[in-house]
Amino acid sequence: MQTLILIFTIFIVILLLIYIFFKSKQNRLFSLLSGTCPSCKETKKVFFDKTSNTHFTQEIIKPRVLKDYGCSGVKDVEFFCTSCGLKELYSINSQMGCGI
Repeated sequence: MQTLILIFTIFIVILLLIYIFFKSKQNRLFSLLSGTCPSCKETKKVFFDKTSNTHFTQEIIKPRVLKDYGCSGVKDVEFFCTSCGLKELYSINSQMGCGI
């Protein structure tokens, strides 16, 4: 009986750890898609030119599509942070980000 309780407890702990892993990975992806680096928390830089009244933006996160399987397939996208050098690779469903 104690063995079954121990196995059940270990199983529940493993399920919770897997859930936490995928949840944190999803949060990092949403952070990268919004333009914020999850490592250094840097966002895009906005400059304003007073003479021409123009806003210039410099993106910190540079996405690069490595493999594209069409609009109904999966895209392998590499995100690179120009501030801290973070490089992460994600497979994005086309329904989630077909415009990348």
